[in-house]
Amino acid sequence: MIPAEAAHNTITALGEVGMLQFKDLNADKSAFQRTYANQIKRCDEMARQVRFFQEELRKANVPAASLLPSDRAFDFDRMEGELLQLESELSQLTSNSERLRRSHNELLELQLVLERAAVFFSDARSDALATREDDEGRRGLGEGPALSDIGAPLLESASAAPEASKGVQLGFVAGTVLTDRLAAFERLLFRATRGNVYLRSAGVGSVEDPSTGERHDKAVYVVFFSGERARAKVSKAAEAFGAARYPFPEDRAAQR
Repeated sequence: MIPAEAAHNTITALGEVGMLQFKDLNADKSAFQRTYANQIKRCDEMARQVRFFQEELRKANVPAASLLPSDRAFDFDRMEGELLQLESELSQLTSNSERLRRSHNELLELQLVLERAAVFFSDARSDALATREDDEGRRGLGEGPALSDIGAPLLESASAAPEASKGVQLGFVAGTVLTDRLAAFERLLFRATRGNVYLRSAGVGSVEDPSTGERHDKAVYVVFFSGERARAKVSKAAEAFGAARYPFPEDRAAQR
């Protein structure tokens, strides 16, 4: 037992040695009935703040300084205020950093979508041009178009949809999806729309996911469809598989 008037200095000396363990002699009392209950709660809150700082240092790979000798003129209220201010500032910095990281990764994925989708449309235009030239040659010889060439202008029609004023106009949704989910995603699209969609995809390798920050193998996809009902089904399927959707210009000039 330690006299109350010597308790502070004694506990401080034992704490500096690092060989100290408290035994609760008031286990039958509630937290509100204990002596210095409010101060203990404040200490617990300050300990939580210090753990938060340590975790952020660990994430940033910043080595933490070793423990410094305690100051006899320790001001509890001043330390509490400083920790509260530092926590607020660090929390704000962490939040801003997370938003920047997410925006950066989203822009990287958008760049991949724009590059790969542009290749899809460029290849489609080349195929469509070759098909028309072949059809014209066949008609010149009195022949009809080959069955294998009938679907070649599909993507060309989709990219030229704003220019068309009559007939069926194709819409499309572009984005990214995990590579290991791509096959299941395609099967669901065909079931949901009864096969009335056309999907093009291309792997882009390992990229950092904007939501989780983890790296995964992903693929860029473009789904072509006709009608708003089909668009809604494609959007629901994308949400179900966690497939990100990104804007892609429908105007041919903007695609370039």
